[in-house]
Amino acid sequence: MTTTCAAGSSDIGKVMQNEAAQMPNMPTGTGSAINAVKPLAADTLMSVLAEASANFDVDLCVLVMPTAKGFKRLWHSDYGVTLPPKEELDRSRLFKLLADRRSPMLFPDIRASIMSTDIVVTGPAMVRFYAEVTVRGGVSDVILGTFCIASQEPQEAEVHTPEMSQRLLSYATRLARVIVYDAGVEDDCQLPHMTHNRHVQHIPADA
Repeated sequence: MTTTCAAGSSDIGKVMQNEAAQMPNMPTGTGSAINAVKPLAADTLMSVLAEASANFDVDLCVLVMPTAKGFKRLWHSDYGVTLPPKEELDRSRLFKLLADRRSPMLFPDIRASIMSTDIVVTGPAMVRFYAEVTVRGGVSDVILGTFCIASQEPQEAEVHTPEMSQRLLSYATRLARVIVYDAGVEDDCQLPHMTHNRHVQHIPADA
């Protein structure tokens, strides 16, 4: 399938500032000092992950991105979570690039799902709560990565409201813009390698 990209001419920094102002307010609390949405030029991928970790109050925030040889993960954790060895983590069904899924996937307690025997659940990371959402190009709509959050404590199912899904999507959108900004291109159609025709693993919708 061919994705048609419209040529853009606006200043991406100004676009990000305008759109960031329209993002939903994040809750105050642990990360109240960094809750304010910053202009794009002040963001880095790691700073956005750190802010998300505080705002969601989770043990892990992860961005999974495609590379020419596969994919890489950027991890943020303030809690010293021990991760499985890479060769084991690569066999996991979590913290991976996602297929074409539009809505976030949330597991209040992943032990109650078909992933209960996954290495990140049974291994040293001991993940209980897990959520993920695709990171998409704003122009091409191509999948640029996956934004994942996780904790070693389960969460109550009642906390997973439409508002929380919107917060996950907002962070995914913000990460996509930083990816484009860091690449020094005007929009995601100009990124050096897109994810067209790329095999991805995904969690079934009825998990």
